[in-house]
Amino acid sequence: MSNSQLAPLTLTFEAMSQALLNYHQLLLSSTLPLWLPLSEVECQSHLSMRGKACVLTTDIWHSGDGDGRVTQNCHGLIGASTELITAATHLNLCKDAFRQALADLKDKDPKNINLSLRARSQKLAQILKREGLSRLHLKQCYRHIPILAPGCLKVQFSWYSSGRSIKRITVEESLQKLLKLSQSSSHIQIQINKLGNLRPGTALAQVQAQVPIMRVNAVWPSVEQAIGEKQWLRKARNAPLPLLVPLSAGQQLPSFNQPPLQPPKIRLRALRSDALIEPTALLPSLRVHCYRQA
Repeated sequence: MSNSQLAPLTLTFEAMSQALLNYHQLLLSSTLPLWLPLSEVECQSHLSMRGKACVLTTDIWHSGDGDGRVTQNCHGLIGASTELITAATHLNLCKDAFRQALADLKDKDPKNINLSLRARSQKLAQILKREGLSRLHLKQCYRHIPILAPGCLKVQFSWYSSGRSIKRITVEESLQKLLKLSQSSSHIQIQINKLGNLRPGTALAQVQAQVPIMRVNAVWPSVEQAIGEKQWLRKARNAPLPLLVPLSAGQQLPSFNQPPLQPPKIRLRALRSDALIEPTALLPSLRVHCYRQA
């Protein structure tokens, strides 16, 4: 691959690096309030909330040989001046430009370089290494610094640990998957027999529990409330990184709760009475459930 093809990658990475440095310096020198939860280990090591925020929002490198799909996540609130908001907005644009440069590199390569974090091609890894980017954590590079709209009055954090991905699967597809497993095992034979007893066309679903995520509900006063009516504007979003909250000198953070650092180990939300999928798996080995009959 020629230097001219690599140039956009190098230039956009340099621009992102400079934007990261500028954002880091502004955040480090800020005197506006912030809150991030600190673990017991972090407290013992005398890590400050601001120090943690700086590392968390600007780290784009692998710390070890772990899974490239796993990112460093932590919720929180960071009071931000207009200058810091501007720097974060510019940084997000630089992140997008770098991501696009990598996508373009994939398109130009005759062997169609695979940018998937699950199976990054050896050729792309060699290119990144040659450019000094071999330890780059692409998923952490791409994610934006989240910014709240001005005037937020309340922030409610909560763990969402009951998320599921649901994919329809036919009886025949389920059977083929079971046949690929050890048919000598009695529990596999039991599940094959269960499939044989189903009526033709029975609707099945393969269910995968998702990793718990921190969600945030933010509240702003509406225009109607400003003239006396009690109405609110609410917005929910994921919160893998601390949220920037626009503040002026002397302003405080909006009202917020402090959830635990780790998600609950058991489901706290009751199962819905109108759930479409049976709670008990028909085929535990495949996580396949039946749809409830109407």
